[in-house]
Amino acid sequence: MSPRREGGVGVAVLLALPLLLLLLLLPIARGAGIQCYRCTYKSISARRNRTDPIFPCASFDGHSKYVVTCPKSTMCEMKTFILDLPNGEIITTTTRDCAHQSVTYRRFTPSKGWHEVTDIFEDAHAEGCQLVEHTDGIKVTRTEHCFCSDDRCNGRLRYELTGGADAVRWSAAAAAVSALLLLAAR
Repeated sequence: MSPRREGGVGVAVLLALPLLLLLLLLPIARGAGIQCYRCTYKSISARRNRTDPIFPCASFDGHSKYVVTCPKSTMCEMKTFILDLPNGEIITTTTRDCAHQSVTYRRFTPSKGWHEVTDIFEDAHAEGCQLVEHTDGIKVTRTEHCFCSDDRCNGRLRYELTGGADAVRWSAAAAAVSALLLLAAR
């Protein structure tokens, strides 16, 4: 037996629509943290770093060996350092990593005594890029700090905002509503 229809739209569709929208619009839980690319201006061995090796950004190709999970961050960072030499030469280097958003400190409570606490400040950085320029009279250095909040978003050669997870959720919600209305109109 098919659902009763009111005004051409099935009752089941009308009941399912608010639930679907709610699920699509809820923030997506990251669990272990955001995934970012990590590389620096030169290689750092696993032995010296005491974890995984860190590869140089000069050979960055987006390979999975550059991917790290950032449990203490909700954003990725890409820094580009630009040095203008007096002879007109420009030297550029880039680093990629998890954005620094946490502070760890010791706290005393009567029940636990002294223990470490880590606070993560989700609003520590604004999404986007900011160029900072320094001059010492002889040379000019510029640093472009870029922050983004999607997995592996710091892998682009040039940072561009993609709209983030919210834009993806809104697009998915609009597509789901359109599909449901088309099905109900049949």
